[in-house]
Amino acid sequence: MVMGIEKISRFKLWQKIMSLIICSSFIWWNLAYAAPQGGQVVAGGASITQSGNLTQINQSTAKAVINWSSFDTSAVEHVNFSQPSSSAIALILKLVA
Repeated sequence: MVMGIEKISRFKLWQKIMSLIICSSFIWWNLAYAAPQGGQVVAGGASITQSGNLTQINQSTAKAVINWSSFDTSAVEHVNFSQPSSSAIALILKLVA
């Protein structure tokens, strides 16, 4: 009977370890690919630079349209918009396939 309990305990431990590995892989996957991706300026003037956890968008015209393949951030990432005036407009479009 003791041997049966030991096998069950090992199996439960194995299940918990596998659950942690799977959950942590999803968390790391989201952190790795959360930053905005595939930004293309399609109207107006703007530049996009990415360095580490920062995405910088410098808009040079009063209006700009930017298409993105994905636009998301994690808790440790930042997106900064630098616009020429308080009345400037940036339209951010996420392309859906």
